[in-house]
Amino acid sequence: MKKERKEMTHNEKISYYREMKNSALSFFIISGITFVVGVIFIFLSFKYNILREKVFVISIEFFVAIIALVAAISFLTLGIIYYLKSRKNLKAISKEGKTE
Repeated sequence: MKKERKEMTHNEKISYYREMKNSALSFFIISGITFVVGVIFIFLSFKYNILREKVFVISIEFFVAIIALVAAISFLTLGIIYYLKSRKNLKAISKEGKTE
């Protein structure tokens, strides 16, 4: 059973927030990959007409692109939140350790 953060020791808090920071970096990587997939599908959603001009058509590729881009923004937001939260708490823990 996982302890509450108030009951954690100093080293457990440090490892907890380092794991949170690693999760944030993973979310950054996942959001980058998902963003690239979304951009690829945006380009795939364009079709050519008889005159060989690009024409935007709402298709399955377009919906996949929108879903991928929304997922990328969500992953990026989660990554930023986790990173800032872990950074703030690791700084507080390091200050707490210096004062003791």
